[in-house]
Order: sequence, then C-alpha cells, then structure tokens
Amino acid sequence: QQPGQRPPVFRTATELVEIDVVVVDKAGQRVHGLTKDDFILKDRKKPQAIETFTEVQREIERTSELPRLPPETRVDVASNTSAKAGRLVVMVLDDLHVWRGRTDTVKDIARKVVNDLGPESAMALIQTGGEHGVEVTDDRSRLLTAIDRFHGRRPARRPSEVCEPRQRDCDIQDLNAHRSLFRSMEDAARILGGGDKRRKAFILISESLAKDITGIFDGGEQIPDIVDSGGYYSGNNEYTNKAAPDFDYQLLNTMNAMRRGNVATYAIDPRGEVTSQELMQECLGVGVGAGFGDDPCLGGSLPAWKAFVRQGQRGLATFSEETGGFAVVNTDDFTGGISQIIGDLDNYYLLGFYPAEVQRKGYRTIDVEVKGRPDLTLRYRQGYQVDGAPAPPKPTDELSRLVGGALPKN
Repeated sequence: QQPGQRPPVFRTATELVEIDVVVVDKAGQRVHGLTKDDFILKDRKKPQAIETFTEVQREIERTSELPRLPPETRVDVASNTSAKAGRLVVMVLDDLHVWRGRTDTVKDIARKVVNDLGPESAMALIQTGGEHGVEVTDDRSRLLTAIDRFHGRRPARRPSEVCEPRQRDCDIQDLNAHRSLFRSMEDAARILGGGDKRRKAFILISESLAKDITGIFDGGEQIPDIVDSGGYYSGNNEYTNKAAPDFDYQLLNTMNAMRRGNVATYAIDPRGEVTSQELMQECLGVGVGAGFGDDPCLGGSLPAWKAFVRQGQRGLATFSEETGGFAVVNTDDFTGGISQIIGDLDNYYLLGFYPAEVQRKGYRTIDVEVKGRPDLTLRYRQGYQVDGAPAPPKPTDELSRLVGGALPKN
C-alpha cells in the first residue's frame, strides 16, 4: 500500500440491503426500462449510492418455458429450490377470522392464486388454526388438497374486536385467534428471511379484525406514545380510546420480522365490496350491543370509518403497504386483484445499497423515488431493521487484524 492510499474495504453480503421496488403509472401499468440513475434512494432522509441494480421481468422469461402441467397433477418428485421457482410465496388462509358462510369464496380465491402463480413459484400454505399446512413445495396438487380442507371458523359475520387480557369482557377465544394470526406470519417471515434471495411474499386471505392500526409502525421498534386504536371496552365497561399494547407489540414484532426478511404482504378480503347499506348485515351475530344506534360495529355515534368492517379493511391495507405490497379490499373483482398481485411479483426493480453504521441496532426508514416522475407510484418496504453485530474479539497480532477485516459478519 502506497502512502496516502485508503485501506481496502471488505464488504460482506450481510451489510447489503436490498429493496424490491414496483413502479406503476397512473393507469396501474408497470413501468419498464428504468436505469439505476433514474432512482433516488434515501436511508433516513440521506441519499445513498445504489451499488446493485437489476430489473426483473419474469413475463419475458416465461415465454420460453415449456407448457405447464395441469395443477391437479401430482408430481413424483417435488422441490422447494426449483430453478424455475423465482418466487417464494406463503399463502396464509385465516380460518380463525373468516365467517364460515364465506368458506367457498376463500377456497375459490386460494385455488385461483395457486393456478395463476403456477410452477414459477415455490409455495407454502399456512392456516392460522394450525391445521392442513403445506411446507414449501412446487407440487401444486398438495396445495390444492389442503385448500379443499379449509373451512371458516367464525360463527358470525360480525368482525372480531381487539381487546386486552385484563378486560372483563375480553373473549379468550378471540384473543387467541388474534395472536395466532400474526404469530404464524411472524414465524414464517423469520424462516423466509434466512438468506433466500428470491422474491418473497405473503398472500393473506383474511377478514382481519376490528382495530385501527394507524401509526403503530411509525416508531420502528417502539410503539408511538399516542396511537388511535379505535377504542375498546375497558374492565369497568367504559368506552376508552386507548391502545391495546399487547396486541400492538405482536403486530410490531410481525412487521419487524417481515422487514428483516424483505417479505411483502398482499392481502385479500373475501368479504368483497361492503356498501354502507350492507354494514348492518356484516354486524349481526356475536357481541351485538343493546341497540344499533350505539353499536361500535356500526361506528355508533363515531365517524363511519370507525365501523368494524372499515377498520378491518383499512388495517389490511396499512399492513400490506408498509411491507411494499397492497390489499384487495372492498371490491368483488378478485380476479383483477390476483392479476395485479402476480404482476407485482413478476415485474420489479431490485436496488441494493450499503448502509452506514451497521454496528448500531435499530429501525431505519427508506424513501425511494424516480427522478422527475411524481406521477408514478412506487411500492416498496418502508424501512429495514438492523440487529447490530456482536463485538469482535480483540486481535492479538497484525495478521489477525487483517484476516478479521475480510471475514463475514454473522
């Protein structure tokens, strides 16, 4: 090394942060042909050099592939690392929160997802009730068999309201159902984040639950001081506007696992379109209040957006958008929604950068834009999580210091 030269920097793969960015125009069409120089990427509001850049267009790759086998064909040998499987997808069927009268609707949606994604995706299936799951596979017949066994478990249409364990009127069955939904997604996200570089996504089919989650994810690892949760009934049966901390932290833990694993969520609400006139029908069943006028499921004396169904729809959208996906809610066009999801998984830009201060643990926000194109919509995860690195042992000699700079960091 000559005098005045900067010492070499050995970068490790674990330092590289990669962001999947979907770019669409006002008509919802994917925008192709952008280059690295067209993007501005900011880490905590500071512009970053884009070190790696790839445009992925699997629609082009698919034109040269052999014809597909029918989805119900059982294969002799299945793999979870097929060369064709450029996408890793986990379908989550939320049987605990789906009204049993919509069982067939969920099955139809799930079958279409499996058929349309095809063999280009390695897929797994999770049911939040813990039954009939399928490990990651490219055998679509196994997935379809598990879907046939699905049944919604909620006895009434009425959405389930989030409550705290200490509340006198808290239904322990509902409480366990809420925890199971997000814990199963958290566990799956941790597994997906194990170094797999494929495009990773959850497709969540759920009616969700009655809770306004606005602002929960804004504080990174911590819950913001003030969160308008939409309220709940406290132990003395008084209506309060406080958050439900235990559930909020479960949501945040799930989101952090998805941030670490670079997993996008696409949610589909099987209720379809729910008009204002249909809200009362969706509120019938378990937990009906003394009168419709003050029933919180209908919003009561609160604004209409506080109605339980609207909170569930908005919650699915908020969670999905935070991860770089979107939600198909309040629409009966499930076919169009699934097509949009597959379009996102097939067409995106992969941007990579090396963040500063990788030894410091914490949540970091990301902003991505296309220069001079405010008309475009970009979907990407809104931040990433740095776990920090353990302090390395003190080197005992010059050789140890040199080798230590080149070794990968866990």
